[in-house]
Order: sequence, then C-alpha cells, then structure tokens
Amino acid sequence: MSERFKRSAKTYHKEALVQRQIAQHLCELVRPYVSKPVSLLEIGCGTGFLTQEIMQHLPICSALLNDINSEMEPFIHHFLSEHKKFIAADAEDYPFSDNFNLIMSSSVIQWFNNIEKFIFNVYSSLTENGIIAFSTFGTKNMKEIKKITGISLPYPDIRVYLKPYFQILHYEEQVFKVRFETPLSVLQHLKNTGVNGVQQTSWNIKQINSFKAEYEKLYKVENEVSLTYHPIYVIATKK
Repeated sequence: MSERFKRSAKTYHKEALVQRQIAQHLCELVRPYVSKPVSLLEIGCGTGFLTQEIMQHLPICSALLNDINSEMEPFIHHFLSEHKKFIAADAEDYPFSDNFNLIMSSSVIQWFNNIEKFIFNVYSSLTENGIIAFSTFGTKNMKEIKKITGISLPYPDIRVYLKPYFQILHYEEQVFKVRFETPLSVLQHLKNTGVNGVQQTSWNIKQINSFKAEYEKLYKVENEVSLTYHPIYVIATKK
C-alpha cells in the first residue's frame, strides 16, 4: 500500500475527485459533534483532502497529521505549525498518545491488515467522550473490477469491530457510479489514484483486450462505462 500511494501521490491529488468529495462529506457530518476546540489526530492524511476540510471548518487547537509515507508532508506543510505536526508512521502499530479528543480518517481504514487492533489503538488514544469519525468502503465498492478480475479488498463490516469500544452516533452509506469513456480509462483512473490492487498485476495485451471486452459487455451504457463507489461514513464516541 505504501509504495503504491507514494507512486501515485501527484496524480492522486489531481484525479481522486471521489475521495475529495468523501472527505468533504465526512467533515460536514462531524461538524455538529465538534463545538469546542479539540486536539486532533488525523490518520492517513495523504495529500490533504480531509486535512483541508478539517482546518477550514473545525475548531482545532492542536493536531497530529499522520501518514505512512513521509513524502506526503509537502502536500500538507502549509497546515503545519508549532501545535500542528506531521508524523510519518504506520498507524496500525504506532503508539500514539492518549490525549486526542477527535480522531479522523478518510478512505484509509479499508487498507489495514488488522482492523480490530487498529480500533483498539484508536480507543486507547481518545480522551473520555472522545470521537472517532471516518470513512471507509463497503462490499459494492468497485464491484465491476471484482466481477471481471476477482481482485478486491475484503471490506468487512466495520461496526463489528467498533461495538465493544464505541457507541455509534452516525452511520451512513452511499452508492454511486462514476462514468468513464472506456474501460482503459477506468484502468488509468485506478493507476492514477492507487485505490485498487488491480494495478499490481502485470497484464499482457491479450489480458487487457479481454478486460476491455468484458467490461464493455457488462457495463457499457450509451457509449460510457461505469465504476461503482460505495463509501461508508461512521461517527462514534468512546464508551
């Protein structure tokens, strides 16, 4: 995951319009629950889609902006100050402090190897009555890619892992389709955003043509093809 996003960082910031919209909506959802200045931990800040929304719309007194890649720091450097720091670390393992009022993450958790462990670490890092707000994805996400290639992330039900530690305040799912001119445009989108494991596979011309033909057969409508996104938004408070 780390190397894939490192390679696609510049194109991601320009072309990941869906992830930008998801970050905007997540911040809109959390605003009613954050009325006074808070200490923030953002996990997987990437190129700063969610960071920008947070800094514009939430009362943040201090922040730790985290990403697994140190190469992401230049993208969010203008948000940094004496009380707003960046740290490059693997959020699944790093021992964050226990004084955060708010932990946020957008379009990241689905990549983690041990979500149960991560949720416990988040729980341990929140103050009493602290809030976690994040987006992830559901089982319909990129179903077209899974149908044709068999490649997909597992997308478990995150509520199962939250239940022992958190009370869910808001849960929301969206399902929508993004249109592309051709199946090859879909592949280019995946490469430029690094959001699916399919680009790890090296295909020959025969395989590419087979993918193109199958995609058009199944998903072509009015000279366009579609790709499904299935974002999930969760806001929860520490029990």
